[in-house]
Amino acid sequence: MSMKIGDTGSTTRRRDHDALGLIQADLAELVGGKLLITVKEAAQALGLHPNSIRKAIYAGSLTVNRRSPNGPIRIRIRELARWILDGERLSLPRAGGGER
Repeated sequence: MSMKIGDTGSTTRRRDHDALGLIQADLAELVGGKLLITVKEAAQALGLHPNSIRKAIYAGSLTVNRRSPNGPIRIRIRELARWILDGERLSLPRAGGGER
């Protein structure tokens, strides 16, 4: 069986892209459609303690936005979805009724 250059991983990348979109949509629903959320909002949406989110940020596995070095941390929904897809957090609570 021969493979063409460029075929490696194309199915996986497409599947990851689709999964990222689904996770992102679920997260957006959980946080009321916001694109940028606080550490507290991210923790509530995922059923985690805010310190768990901060650990991921400080470890570099979750990318965040800050307007100034000491400004409030804002997390893009897309980055939070990517963090989930990368296996850091494997499931989402149900919208409107999950344990927190």
